[in-house]
Amino acid sequence: MSLLKAGGVKAAVERVDSKLSGSSLENKTIKLLGNFLCWFPGGYYRDLKLNEYESSKDKERFEYNKKIAEDLDEAIKECGYSSEAEIIGSKGIIDKNLRVKVLLEVYFKMKDKGYSNRELAT
Repeated sequence: MSLLKAGGVKAAVERVDSKLSGSSLENKTIKLLGNFLCWFPGGYYRDLKLNEYESSKDKERFEYNKKIAEDLDEAIKECGYSSEAEIIGSKGIIDKNLRVKVLLEVYFKMKDKGYSNRELAT
């Protein structure tokens, strides 16, 4: 997590594709993380993927998605953002800088758990 402590996260986001040069830090973060916030509590992926696969015959896929959701809940809790995560997942109103901070810290915590960007952002 040295990247976060060293203040390197903002620099990493700032290096996102030059096409985004006119975008805000929040927009760059969302572009970088793709649909990661949809896995947050109340988010579209969580509801869709867990409910959809639970009722299907694809139990392996259901268990995989359930594990992502459980690990994400744990990461959110470890970072201390339970109430903020609910707001972000349901697309509620939250300070833009706080949204960026929560998304990036939780994202890097999930990366530390071994998840790839593809697993988290698509």
